[in-house]
Amino acid sequence: MKKIITFAVLFAFIMLFSFMPKTTIAYADEPDTLRTTANAYLQQFVDYNNTSAKVLVDRTAGTHGEKIASAQIESILQTNGLEAKNNSSTTNGVQEFEFYNTIKSKKTTSQNIIYTLKGSSSDKKIILSTNYDNYYTGYKSQSDQVITEGEKYSEGVNASGASVAVLLALSKTIAPNTLPFDIEFVFFGSRYSANAGANYYNQTLSNSDREKTLFMIDISRIAVGNYLYFYTSEVGSAQDGYLSNVLGFKQYKNSIHGSAENADNKLGYTTAGYSDSAEIFSGIGLNYVHIFAGDYEEGVFSGIRELNGKSNVINTENDKISYITSNYTTMLSNNMYNVALSISNLVNDEQVVNEGSVKNQAVNYAMINNKYIYWIAFFVVLALIIVAIVVHYYISKNTVKFAFDNKITGVMIQVDDDSEEKKKDEE
Repeated sequence: MKKIITFAVLFAFIMLFSFMPKTTIAYADEPDTLRTTANAYLQQFVDYNNTSAKVLVDRTAGTHGEKIASAQIESILQTNGLEAKNNSSTTNGVQEFEFYNTIKSKKTTSQNIIYTLKGSSSDKKIILSTNYDNYYTGYKSQSDQVITEGEKYSEGVNASGASVAVLLALSKTIAPNTLPFDIEFVFFGSRYSANAGANYYNQTLSNSDREKTLFMIDISRIAVGNYLYFYTSEVGSAQDGYLSNVLGFKQYKNSIHGSAENADNKLGYTTAGYSDSAEIFSGIGLNYVHIFAGDYEEGVFSGIRELNGKSNVINTENDKISYITSNYTTMLSNNMYNVALSISNLVNDEQVVNEGSVKNQAVNYAMINNKYIYWIAFFVVLALIIVAIVVHYYISKNTVKFAFDNKITGVMIQVDDDSEEKKKDEE
């Protein structure tokens, strides 16, 4: 009896302390000339002015075009004075990995690009991330990955180009050695092949990397959409109100009807917020924020919805600067600028820097889901233990009473010999 009670108490303490939250602090900065810088980087990244051989528009995972795109990102980050990351998985800012290419149906290689904008202290960091690849079915028949004049092509502006341009603009306009933390810029390869780049980056994050990360801000699909959203989890987080004010975006909640292009989340339903690297990073305890554009304000729909009543441009031949700007005027430029400015404001918030007023108390749906599972398991086990104790007590009590009332002083158990019975049956 004492052993059972001791086990129950010990189990309760283990469950309780496993849910104690960790706290860290978040901060931020405001650069200038963001609009023109982002626009210039976007045109450069998608070969906008190159009419003879648009190599960079085909950035399908594992192709020559994707590798050329990663090299261009590297070159710009080096020019902007950022420091290449070097560790066990990353050499001179390049984190190469193998993956099964679901588009090409073969095993191939890709790379994440990781550079750091140094702050006055490296004790903490903020991670800014996006993917840089592109996927358009028209490329599947390409053998040389070079799009020549007259061929249909997609620049992948909403697929990744605009997001890449925003991060490159921030890398140029935020002054180094001024913020009290580092900013790690991460560009994922192979997003359109099962998030292979983000998965690999997540696997290589050490415990110290996770502990020192104040925020991880991932942006995707920002070029087309009437509204800019931020998403922290299905249940929200302690700093959602702060993020709403600083970012100035709509908070994407599960009350908004919609679904993602990806598989169901861990709570068993789909949501537009749960897409891109949110599928990976919103469930591992990082203070994660996903920023994206779209039009999810009314109706029930399936998949990404960029604009209400309009066909999506992503992963089509219309996903290019000329089409987007001619049909949606200043949407592309405004969205890039607003995202860049909001992130800049976040990382340069003096109140947060000085007072540490925003704590890392974000609770993501995966953790909440696991937490409920643990507590349910705890109470079920505890209830079973109590039931077992009660049943054992009453069985013992009634057994003793029955023996006493019937003057039973002993019990003899006879074990039949099966072989003897078998012999009798045969005779």
